[in-house]
Amino acid sequence: MPADLSPTTIPAAQPHAEITAPPAKIATPVSAPAFADGPVTQLKGLGPKVATQLGALGVTTVGQMAALSESEAQSIDAQLGNFTGRMGRDRWVEQARLLAAGDKAGFEAIFGKL
Repeated sequence: MPADLSPTTIPAAQPHAEITAPPAKIATPVSAPAFADGPVTQLKGLGPKVATQLGALGVTTVGQMAALSESEAQSIDAQLGNFTGRMGRDRWVEQARLLAAGDKAGFEAIFGKL
């Protein structure tokens, strides 16, 4: 039996009510503080006296400390008089690299509260 080939009526498309949702709130990223521009005294074990000596040697910011190569750090450490050896013992370069990278949580996990 042949199929019914008569034209069928398709109901007209009903206009749909436009669904409007309130715009989604986009979380604004919180920019990490610019620790790299901060003074070296932010580092644990580095007080104002040794900061003055470091400043005389050209290192005044966390970013500058973070950028030191191993040989530069050793050279500077050797010139710190009574503070010689503190750079390595207190891991100033490691601290500085974490802060310069904006990794406050990583810093605090290893070295304690900032």
